[in-house]
Amino acid sequence: MSTLSANETLLLQQSVKIENGVYKVPKKIQTLALELRRKYCPFSEKKEGFCKAIWDGIVCWPSVKANKTIELACPEYIDGFRVDGNASKTCDENGEWKIYPSLNFSHWTNYSLCTVEKGLCEKKIFVSEY
Repeated sequence: MSTLSANETLLLQQSVKIENGVYKVPKKIQTLALELRRKYCPFSEKKEGFCKAIWDGIVCWPSVKANKTIELACPEYIDGFRVDGNASKTCDENGEWKIYPSLNFSHWTNYSLCTVEKGLCEKKIFVSEY
């Protein structure tokens, strides 16, 4: 998997502040971070018994075995996300990312433990695959 360059990482680190346990990220930096993270997300081929790596619009999720849930720390480049939370994504028994029932076109990522602001979760939780 490709990673951010040293300059890209430094820019993001210098721009992100923490206030009351929540990341504070300027809009311009958040947009840049999302573009960079997407750029470095490896698009893998589907393998039997695995969900493929996927960019959900916020985080690049690695390939994972079927019937498993993976957790990652809440991304530091999203304004308003908690410092101490985790996001999760579930790979079903068929090796497909869980689909939210009312949004059958979208892969569902649970960012509810990343948010402190009521309603923010709904804005960021339903993200379709690119």
